[in-house]
Amino acid sequence: MTKLGPKREALAYRIWTMAQRRGWENITQQDIADELRISAGSVSQILIAKGWGGRTAGTTDERREHTSQLAAKGRGARFDTNILDVVEMMR
Repeated sequence: MTKLGPKREALAYRIWTMAQRRGWENITQQDIADELRISAGSVSQILIAKGWGGRTAGTTDERREHTSQLAAKGRGARFDTNILDVVEMMR
């Protein structure tokens, strides 16, 4: 995980509380951005930095399964699953 500055940590906490309240699988990165009045790119960067990628709605079951398989093989620490969220956002 990347160390965040105080402002980003505060945003990360707001993202986390919002996602916990509504359910990670029920909220999209855009929902978070809209509610917190920040860019979707900022949300994505924070999710990546905190290791929370793949939790939000819009993450496919296939991608979650692939991530689980990599982690089971001991590759999870070397494979950044959050990059998949960024790629999906760019589509």
